[in-house]
Amino acid sequence: FDSMIERLERSFAQQRLFVQDASHELRTPLAAIRTNIEVLEMDPEASPEEYKELLDTVKAQTERLTRLSEDLLLLTTSEGEVPELEPVATGAVVREVIAQLEPLASQRGVSLAQDGDANVEAMASADLLYRCIQNLVENAIKYAGDGANVRISSRRMEHTTELTVADDGVGVPQ
Repeated sequence: FDSMIERLERSFAQQRLFVQDASHELRTPLAAIRTNIEVLEMDPEASPEEYKELLDTVKAQTERLTRLSEDLLLLTTSEGEVPELEPVATGAVVREVIAQLEPLASQRGVSLAQDGDANVEAMASADLLYRCIQNLVENAIKYAGDGANVRISSRRMEHTTELTVADDGVGVPQ
């Protein structure tokens, strides 16, 4: 009985931490949207270009909220559930990720490059593969340091496909 109570308490503590983290992650883009709108509202002489910048910011933050909500839904799916697999052109996914993250990379002076065989296919869930590569590349951009190089490559192995995201930053401790 004591063991069961301990497991339940750990489970509730983990759930509280998860909800706190999720709430923080959702509040950040909402705060950015609200702040940008409020700043523009205070400027009676705002130009059409400033309104376009606001719309771009709102769009980017909305996309971030969408990704976060999709991630939360993914976490709540059954652990035994296997995603539907299909042939996915890894080169096309990498090009899409690079196109999406290029603005962030250029802000930080990071160069993004695709290496390896761009025609490799993998049996995967296209959406999950995209999100995996996107998360890895975004982290590389954020943590590799200004002026870093990030390379994304794919190659066909005997029975698998290998995708690699590498940078010349300080690395991750063992």
